Amino acid sequence: MKTLLIINPTAGRRRQGVVEEITAGLRQPFIDLTVYLTTGPGDATLAARQACEDGFELVVAAGGDGSINEVANGLVGSQVALGIVPVGTENVLAKEMGIPLNPTNACQFLYKKTPRRIDTGRVGDRRFVCFAGIGFDAHVAHRLNPLRKASMGALAYLLTSMEAIGPYRREARTAEIEIDGEIVSTPYWLMMVGNIRTYGGGMQPTPRASLEDGLLDVCVFPQVTYPQTLTQMFHTTKGSHLSLPGMLYFQAKRIAITTTPVEQVQLDGDPFTETTPLLIEVDPLSLTVRF
Repeated sequence: MKTLLIINPTAGRRRQGVVEEITAGLRQPFIDLTVYLTTGPGDATLAARQACEDGFELVVAAGGDGSINEVANGLVGSQVALGIVPVGTENVLAKEMGIPLNPTNACQFLYKKTPRRIDTGRVGDRRFVCFAGIGFDAHVAHRLNPLRKASMGALAYLLTSMEAIGPYRREARTAEIEIDGEIVSTPYWLMMVGNIRTYGGGMQPTPRASLEDGLLDVCVFPQVTYPQTLTQMFHTTKGSHLSLPGMLYFQAKRIAITTTPVEQVQLDGDPFTETTPLLIEVDPLSLTVRF
């Protein structure tokens, strides 16, 4: 099996020797392995796209959810399978898919899996595997200091959120959301469009989502008082937030979102260049994976 390993050397807070551990874990008698180390944003997408042209059968992304997103963007629409060795900060997708967080075990896991097709979400020409966030979490993603993230991991998100939430809450926010042609207007502070159930920090904002149902799940968190916001977050850790007052939940193939004021966006946990208004659509069974 002709395999390309794409490693993000800056993902997560990795112990010394993990690159060698992953390489050793992937080498098998029937594997023709090539290793590629990324050097900057977008690099993994180009490498994965080239792998499709060069006859590779499997591309393994070793990194966090952002690295996986980049590799997936290069593989969508092809028959080349995506494998994952999670060495990022949160590893949301790996945890939901039951992929071991130990690199050696993750390598063994992916080789035992049969390739299958999953849905991806699309915003313009950019895909996401896990989720798109509009509102406060995107606000945080765009303000997260890379050095803080590298040194503190998941704690960096919490600290940045605490610093940002006060100024963010001072401005009223409203959204007009077109769900498969039906328009809903609502106040909000956070919107999640999920292709999977979970999010960072053990949250389950879209608990009914599936990678294979041809739909995206939309959860809109209404703008409430600060104590009520904490209640929303507590219930989201259990996936029981959908019954809270004002919470909106939809499943759709096409979601058009307009906000006042204009909002930033994150895809799979990383800042996205576009802002609202934006159109989000599902591409059913558009990515081959081994998990």
